[in-house]
Amino acid sequence: MKTIHTYIKTACLLALTVLLAACEKDPSMTDITIDRTSLSLLLGDNAQITVQPVPVDANVDVREFEWSSDNEAIATVTRFGIVHTVEEGTCNITVKHGSFSKSVPVTITDPVVVPAKKGHWKFEGADLRTATTGQALVYGKGGGAGIEVPTADASGFTSINGPKADNKAVRIAKGYFFRAAHGLTAPQGYPVVPEYTLMFDFRIPATGSWYTFFQTEMTNSSDGEVFIRPAGNIGVGSTGYSEATVSPNEWHRLVVSGKYGDGGWYNYYLDGALVHTAVVADERFGLDLSYIYLLADNDGDDADIDISEIAIWQEPLDALQVKKLERAESKLR
Repeated sequence: MKTIHTYIKTACLLALTVLLAACEKDPSMTDITIDRTSLSLLLGDNAQITVQPVPVDANVDVREFEWSSDNEAIATVTRFGIVHTVEEGTCNITVKHGSFSKSVPVTITDPVVVPAKKGHWKFEGADLRTATTGQALVYGKGGGAGIEVPTADASGFTSINGPKADNKAVRIAKGYFFRAAHGLTAPQGYPVVPEYTLMFDFRIPATGSWYTFFQTEMTNSSDGEVFIRPAGNIGVGSTGYSEATVSPNEWHRLVVSGKYGDGGWYNYYLDGALVHTAVVADERFGLDLSYIYLLADNDGDDADIDISEIAIWQEPLDALQVKKLERAESKLR
């Protein structure tokens, strides 16, 4: 006849057996592994990094693993190891649990290519006419019969602080402008340059006045080609105006991209977003074969304006290229 002690002994043995079996099924983690040693992605794509404990049946919940990026301006990662691209560049994605961690170097490439600038002016030095790319600017003044290009009067050009602490800008007074030798070429037989892109980083002190961006007529005896009208919209009568408006005392980036002629078009981008598009066939929108006047108008529709950067391209940039410029190069945001 079995005693109560025998039953207790048997129960303890059974409990110990179950405990040992459980330990065998749930061993402690000794390391972690990931399914890749590096990761290359195109901008806009995402990817999953998978982590496993060592041994795979270790007593650990993979949902407790901690994920991080050492540069979230390049890529971010979710708590489940999904990598989201942000900008072209490199960073490291790390997964950690306790004292164990693994890192994956990530390279992100932007498939969008922005062509080289033909002219680029940043107004950083003592001489505000100096070019970063292309030829130096020339000071201009007046319009029509009173035009002076070049002019010895530089009083309408003042160096000021730019959008960031480490850069400068220029304040251009009413009636003054720059002449730029743009370096663009026209197809054989064309009297003007039909395709181009212009970029202006600018700030206005107030709405209620007219501001101009460029003039294609070399005697400066007609209206400029792109304006901010008193309500703050961007455009010109021939193309219409944007619904979007400019905010006073804030830095903005305007990109004008297009070509004139049959099937011609003009696109206005403000701070990276397309704000207006128009069909254009008027030769006024083609550039003189040698020069363009920047910030010029013939009859005073060119109130004081601040400019931190101007650039010109031979090609009409598309929306993706404009967005890349805004992300990768702009000092404004």
